[in-house]
Amino acid sequence: MSIFKFSVAGIMLVMLTAGCLNASGGASQNVPLTDFSTNPVVQINWPEMTLTIPPSNAASVGSVLPKVKIDGGNIIIEAKYVLSQKPATTTFNLSKLGLTKEKASSAKAFWVNPDGTRKELELKKASEK
Repeated sequence: MSIFKFSVAGIMLVMLTAGCLNASGGASQNVPLTDFSTNPVVQINWPEMTLTIPPSNAASVGSVLPKVKIDGGNIIIEAKYVLSQKPATTTFNLSKLGLTKEKASSAKAFWVNPDGTRKELELKKASEK
């Protein structure tokens, strides 16, 4: 790697790390929903869930890496900024995550903010054939 590329990568790492550390100096926080001009789009076409994340409004950040877990019948989405390139659209297999088809029909999706609050996202469900 050239010195220029190494320097740019180092500067980006420092800027990203400084923006992601919490006040106590701990690990990186979740991406706040307010960092986006529009909410992420969540669509279920059983057994898959597609999550489309809009570009972030935050300055000097990397890509958004989402993680999904199931809590009862709810879909919980946590995301962090990462330096590597990640696609804006990610697909998750809800069956493998432990959500049954029956619970998917009444599931709600929530975005977790850095302070731990959950904001409900609109959930689009594919029509049954």
